[in-house]
Amino acid sequence: MNRYKFRGKAVCSEELLKSFPEEFYKDGYVYGYLVAENIIAYGVVETHDSAIVYEYWAKVDPATIGQYTGKQDYDKSDVYEHDIVMDFVDGNYYRVVWDDENTAYYLVPKKGDWMDFETFEAHASAGYRVVGNKVDNPELLEG
Repeated sequence: MNRYKFRGKAVCSEELLKSFPEEFYKDGYVYGYLVAENIIAYGVVETHDSAIVYEYWAKVDPATIGQYTGKQDYDKSDVYEHDIVMDFVDGNYYRVVWDDENTAYYLVPKKGDWMDFETFEAHASAGYRVVGNKVDNPELLEG
C-alpha cells in the first residue's frame, strides 16, 4: 500500500469523472499523488529527468484533501485525514487530524480527550469503522 496516498473531492465535470477507473475515482473523490495544491494524479505513464507523465489527474477542492494515515479500519478500509471513525467500544465518533507540532495523526472525539492513533487503537480494542468524513458528514461531530 502506498503510504503517501491522498484523497480529495473532485471539482471537474461528471462526464470526465465517469471516464476514470475506480481505483482513481470513487464516490466523488479521487485517490493518488498530490502533485499540486489542488491536483491529484494517478498512474505514472513515463518519467523524464524533469517531468513525470501521469495517466489520470483531476482538480480537487483543496479544503477536502486528506492524506492516507497508513491505518485501516475493521473492514480493511483505508483511513484518511479528516475521516470520522466510530469506536465499537464506546460508540463515540472521532475525527482524524494531523498535528504539525507532534508530526502525528490524532483522533479528536465528539466528547472527551484527543488520542494519538496508538492510544486510540488500544482504547478501541473491539475495532473501529470509518463512518464518514468532515466534508460529507459534519453532522456526525455536532452536539
